[in-house]
Amino acid sequence: WFDVPLSLAEFRRILREGGHCAAFWNLRGEGAFMDAYDALLRAHASEYAVLEKPRQTIAAIAARPEVRDLRPAEFPHGQRLDEAGLFGRAYSSSYVVHGLADREGFDDGLRALFERHARDGFLEFPYRCVAILWRIV
Repeated sequence: WFDVPLSLAEFRRILREGGHCAAFWNLRGEGAFMDAYDALLRAHASEYAVLEKPRQTIAAIAARPEVRDLRPAEFPHGQRLDEAGLFGRAYSSSYVVHGLADREGFDDGLRALFERHARDGFLEFPYRCVAILWRIV
């Protein structure tokens, strides 16, 4: 979601000598609920499909000639959400807030997903935190 060459130039400008840069992404995990959630987003959020995905951004950073010693790391985590939490999570994404043509249809679909996948009033929203650390020369 950022211009890699321009961002790296700014990082180089403000970084102390010997310093490092880091970037982090919370990527959604896998499973039946997550597959259905992704399908719901693709069906209703027009901006969702055109977003640059983290793997593409990481590859763009790694390919830059000024990037050295890139080190990746990954950490699993998740959110336990009730129905209101799931709606809050969905609507915290800009592609949902700004890209829904049919908000009522999206809300109905999200509610149905919750009802189908929740256990005892909650569902697990799994993530993988992907991080990269690098130097700029």
